[in-house]
Amino acid sequence: MGSRLSWWEATSSTSKRRVDEEITPYAGLVIDLNNEISAYGSYASIFQPQSQTDVSGSYLAPRTGNQYEVGLKGEFLDGDVLAHLAVYRIEDQNRAMTDPSNAGSSIASGEVRSQGIEAEISGQPVRGWDLVAGYAFTQTEYLTAAVSDQGETFATFTPEHSINLWSKYTFTGGDLNGVSVGGGLKLVSEFYSKSNGVNFTSEGYGVVSAQLGYQLTDNLSGTFTVTNLLDRTYYDKVSGSDSENFYGEPRTFMLSIRGQW
Repeated sequence: MGSRLSWWEATSSTSKRRVDEEITPYAGLVIDLNNEISAYGSYASIFQPQSQTDVSGSYLAPRTGNQYEVGLKGEFLDGDVLAHLAVYRIEDQNRAMTDPSNAGSSIASGEVRSQGIEAEISGQPVRGWDLVAGYAFTQTEYLTAAVSDQGETFATFTPEHSINLWSKYTFTGGDLNGVSVGGGLKLVSEFYSKSNGVNFTSEGYGVVSAQLGYQLTDNLSGTFTVTNLLDRTYYDKVSGSDSENFYGEPRTFMLSIRGQW
């Protein structure tokens, strides 16, 4: 259990906002179910002053709300493999967002909710094999907002589903001793941004990466990595205007040498 005590002040030529002795509590609990798995739960109050201003030059009210999380964590194969499963919910209000009617100004987003599931497994299931695999499901919604936004998705620019996978195997004997081969996959579902009633949409995409490495000496290793192996063209970010939509990184090559003494 704990708490944060905050003082905050901001002043501009047209506005001033001050916060004194704001208390932000948090708490957590962990229970060992057995030697390998633990269950946990946590709560945190949200209080975040904001420096953004509205069209009149007044500072927006601080962002406030609550965050809840419950989950399971596990250590398997003598700690060589870690696993994590979590369910979370965040409800907050007054989060600053761009004013769609006044460029350069902000408005408070009303009350919104973000919730989802996160799962990940990482470690070395067998000697020489490194693995990281994760999945995230994210859902956002306006709880209190303008009639046109009520019940609609809040963070449309956040993919609802995403999967990340990376696997590498290092040979530990024979003619290939010291050689490693790896590969990765990133999968993202559709996301979009809305501006003046128009949706700017990025379709779901998948990006593949590959890596070849070699242990040159006991202290020196090298890797050759190719990201976006298939040279997929996709949008990594959409922000609701032609000038703020960004392509993802094209096929990229990187040669790295690392030393450790």
